Amino acid sequence: MATKTDQKPVSEMNGIERANYAQPIIEKYEEEIEEGYRLPDEVIDVLWEIGMYQTFIPKECGGEEMDPIEWLHMGERLSAINGSIGWLAMNNCGFFMNYLPPEKFEEIKDEKGRYIHAMQIGRWGGMARKVEGGYQISGRWPFMSGAPEATHVGGASILVDDEGQTVMHPDGLPWLIMGQWPAEQTTFIDTWDGLGLRGTGSIDMVVEDLFVPTDMVNEMGFHGLTYDRPMFRIRLLPVHAHASHALGLAQAALDEFTRIMTEKAAPGSIRKMLMGNEQIHQINYAKADSMVRSARLFTHQTVIDALENAEKGKDCDLEHKVLLRQAMVYTTQVCKEAVDLIFHMAGSSAVFRGRKLEKIFRDMATAWNHIITAEVELASCGSYWITRNMPGGPHLAGRKFL
Repeated sequence: MATKTDQKPVSEMNGIERANYAQPIIEKYEEEIEEGYRLPDEVIDVLWEIGMYQTFIPKECGGEEMDPIEWLHMGERLSAINGSIGWLAMNNCGFFMNYLPPEKFEEIKDEKGRYIHAMQIGRWGGMARKVEGGYQISGRWPFMSGAPEATHVGGASILVDDEGQTVMHPDGLPWLIMGQWPAEQTTFIDTWDGLGLRGTGSIDMVVEDLFVPTDMVNEMGFHGLTYDRPMFRIRLLPVHAHASHALGLAQAALDEFTRIMTEKAAPGSIRKMLMGNEQIHQINYAKADSMVRSARLFTHQTVIDALENAEKGKDCDLEHKVLLRQAMVYTTQVCKEAVDLIFHMAGSSAVFRGRKLEKIFRDMATAWNHIITAEVELASCGSYWITRNMPGGPHLAGRKFL
């Protein structure tokens, strides 16, 4: 990407500056991103340049190891620029590659010196059987966001024995491993035709009896920790970016509403002439703005507190895991409410396909339907706070914490 001579190097930019640096290229290919199966090469190039794909790769492996708050800032800003790109900033940050040793990263680089990773951990789509030198893996994983442009892909697989029986982990869940392999060894099925987030390439991935060597497998699954630093101890950190994605969409909706107000009203459009001038508009805009601001503070503070807690040991404690999940679900919910308020205030200005608010509305609706941000996820949080001081407590409802 061409840069101004007085512009500082990307490596010295903060998260927002990096996103703004990529903005002209992202906007140049906006239509192709919306309708395409794979991101345009120039977009991939600039996302690599700003470190999006290397965010959570350790520095000794050639990665960014970016400060998590700066990462949240970058993800929020990218999401405001383009909802699909912001989604990929969350999914393709390299977090689940960080069990590999430095020499392995050198080995797996492509001809451009890159390693772009897509991993599905939410669906245990594979079965893995241990064999000499590695694992035989078969499975099908849906919603492989970013897979079309990835150099390496992978998915969570349930470990089975030679008789096909599930091997159980001491925590009471099936033992999961996370292997990865070159993308060209995979069959991709273009199943993605979503309402929103259309440029994420969230397709299906299939492998049949694929041999994956041990040095490309995290045999401890979520429990493994190769690089013992606080940001890597917080397994929920990548998931937390659902919040920054929602914040970016909601902030973009607020900004777009104020921009639409400056447009000249079409003859006879009384609603457009009144837009932003009616008291209900002013009240609702202030409510939406307050929701976004307060949710952003909650989101960032939980990460700051979790990092401080993780400094003290091998993992952040249960209470901080609860707060991370709670902040992520709450932020996504209130941002959805904020986008809805803005969308309805904008009237017909928002409904035509391809307009900024229309895309934001579709992207937000699609992101909000993800299981990880569903309201039921708050059950585990509420049960923790209610029972934490009871005898034998806390008693946790719902899905376990990573």
